Amino acid sequence: MNFYSYDYLVQQNSQQNIFYLSSVVVVAIVAIVMGALWWRQRTELKYRDLFVIMMLLLFLVIGSQVNEWQNVKNEYNQKSQVIRVIQSAAREKHVKKEQVWANTTNITNGMLIKVKQHFYKVEVSDDSNSFTLSKSVLINRTIHYVRVKN
Repeated sequence: MNFYSYDYLVQQNSQQNIFYLSSVVVVAIVAIVMGALWWRQRTELKYRDLFVIMMLLLFLVIGSQVNEWQNVKNEYNQKSQVIRVIQSAAREKHVKKEQVWANTTNITNGMLIKVKQHFYKVEVSDDSNSFTLSKSVLINRTIHYVRVKN
């Protein structure tokens, strides 16, 4: 069973959009260069063809990235809710956030958190604005801790 640290969840939320944004920027730059070459040398049809291909590729990449960005946004919201649960549990149990671990990156009913050596089951309300902690006991004590790699 994996348990994720507070720092890991925070770091994962901040790095996801870099790849998607960079791919759109690279294709856009190539399309601009091809457009400029075609504009400068209008008799060279290869630049026009390359420009049209790059524009089609740009639209394809943007179209596929819109769906991916929506998925990333949903994952970001889920991780943000788990982060808020960890922060609230740490405040309630009077421990540091770094001493609280969650067994999932998505907020769900029945997720587990570990506070020091104690395990708690989290029940989330329907509106996701509140939760209840109830003490829990693990049957399988094999735990893998996922931390930020330094």
